[in-house]
Amino acid sequence: MTAARSTGRRSFDGIICIGGQDWWYHNRGHFDVQIMRHLARRMPVLFVNSVGVRMPSFKHDRHFAARIGRKLKSFARGLVHIEHGFWVFSPVTAPGAAAAALARWALAPQIKLAARRAGIRRPLLWIHCPPGVGLIDEIEHAGVVLQRTDRYEAFPDGDPETLGRQIDELKRRADLAIYAAPPFEAEERASVAASALVPRDNQGETRRQSG
Repeated sequence: MTAARSTGRRSFDGIICIGGQDWWYHNRGHFDVQIMRHLARRMPVLFVNSVGVRMPSFKHDRHFAARIGRKLKSFARGLVHIEHGFWVFSPVTAPGAAAAALARWALAPQIKLAARRAGIRRPLLWIHCPPGVGLIDEIEHAGVVLQRTDRYEAFPDGDPETLGRQIDELKRRADLAIYAAPPFEAEERASVAASALVPRDNQGETRRQSG
């Protein structure tokens, strides 16, 4: 049995990570993938494939069919145990604003069931993808970590207004915000409860910056 860790609020026995990409197609160099695989050596980790930020456009995206095809294949995989302590889950969801709308009645129940199957009962909720903010009120958790390593609000295919609101709420509600770039962490340090810098070339160590 995995020993429970403590956030200072209450103990947790695993991590649910709302990732920023789909493991099945981008599972190498991304920050959240690498750090979750590292943490899975110590406790169960459920990596949830991106719930969607960009809204594919049939008219403007020449890779529309390929993107949809990949997502459908990902959905079909469901929950997969990749290696010791590390699980990947592809929930059925929708991109853009629809993902937030689905969080309460469709997305959260899928994730909670997958977490139980992975042996996680008291999770630390780690959120990289901004639409994941809708899960904070739907999944009981020991604490919330915001991974702020990408400026989602600047993504060309996203809705900057919606993403900006989601990120602002995440910064307000997170117990800890994780950064990989010192300038980015310094810029937002005053707008989060606490921040930590985890350089991309040294993800095994965390240096606390504020609290």
